Amino acid sequence: MKRYLVKFGIYLLLPGVVGLGVPGCALTEPEEEEIEQEVLFEFQYINHAWGYQHSGSYIDGEGKVTSYQYTASDTHWAPADLNHPTEEELQDKYSHSPQEVKVIDPDTLIAKYGLIEEAAAGTYSDSLSLGADMGAYAYICYVYQPDTDRYDAVVLRLWGDWCYENLSPAAGKLAQWLEEELSPSP
Repeated sequence: MKRYLVKFGIYLLLPGVVGLGVPGCALTEPEEEEIEQEVLFEFQYINHAWGYQHSGSYIDGEGKVTSYQYTASDTHWAPADLNHPTEEELQDKYSHSPQEVKVIDPDTLIAKYGLIEEAAAGTYSDSLSLGADMGAYAYICYVYQPDTDRYDAVVLRLWGDWCYENLSPAAGKLAQWLEEELSPSP
């Protein structure tokens, strides 16, 4: 697995004091925040009515937003455990007609990455049936588990035939942000 380092910080240089031996007056090193996983966020649409449809976009640990789109003849994505896919299974999912869309600002990425843990601890609303043959639209964040080498898929918001959402305030913030970054409003 790749590790991504995103550096941020403030460099402070006081004019006239550099080299004078004044304690605490020097160039400070930037703080580092490590993003230790390949995949962070995803929006996906899946529908099995009237033929298989599967598309979406994901954000990786470097902030790259990449879209993917299955064709009618592609084999359906079928990980061994839908809620705990491996990195290899996710990369297989994203390998269908990938197209890099944009790059998320590093400061924004770090701020949103910092909300994942709280979102993962959230509880869910009741599921409501909204219709039929609409498929499922979902905003998801991922938590990498190094002991199992798998990701925990944390649903932030799902709507379509069924609707429910993660009730954590962090999940709400992430879902709203992903809606702005990755997809049109439902």
